[in-house]
Amino acid sequence: MKKTFLILGCILLGIVVGIRFMQPSEDQTPRSVWYDGDLVARQVGASMMNTLAVRQLAEQLPFSANLKQVEVEGDSLRLVYDVTGKERREWIGTDTGKLQIDERFLKARLSKVFMHHTLVLFSTIPDLTALDIQYTDPYSQADFTLDRKAFDAYTPTDIDRATSSARRFNRVVIDGYVLDESRRKTFFERFTSALSLQSN
Repeated sequence: MKKTFLILGCILLGIVVGIRFMQPSEDQTPRSVWYDGDLVARQVGASMMNTLAVRQLAEQLPFSANLKQVEVEGDSLRLVYDVTGKERREWIGTDTGKLQIDERFLKARLSKVFMHHTLVLFSTIPDLTALDIQYTDPYSQADFTLDRKAFDAYTPTDIDRATSSARRFNRVVIDGYVLDESRRKTFFERFTSALSLQSN
């Protein structure tokens, strides 16, 4: 009798554990947050003249919960991100320290946001000529400003071709560039003059 209950208990436990593992996780893994190839494939060719579409695209990019302002003016786009002190470590790699381009910054969220949004927006919107991404927290500010001419001079051909499919974009641009720390380092070395950092 005890043996039967033990076997039934093991079977029920196995079923419960199996169901738990088969359910999709509600939390996105840190890498999956960046995989927005579907969005890019749907929006590629968007025009700055369609202000609503540009706003919607910006609001669907990763970490839009911190996006406080989207300004579309002619062929220029400005995004403003506001972060609390508690979120600061995730965004720039330090709680109260100075915001600077170092190993902590390159591993943190903000470097990925700057690079990701630049690659996505310039690749998706052909008539976007100037992009300004601003970041503020209680202790610091960062401003990343880039124009189409500088972006086109940088853009490798594999990124140019990657907007043809969602899978290709995720593989080439997200895995191959945004989530690659050495490529992020190269990106910020190239665009040092585009990034302005201030302490409040």
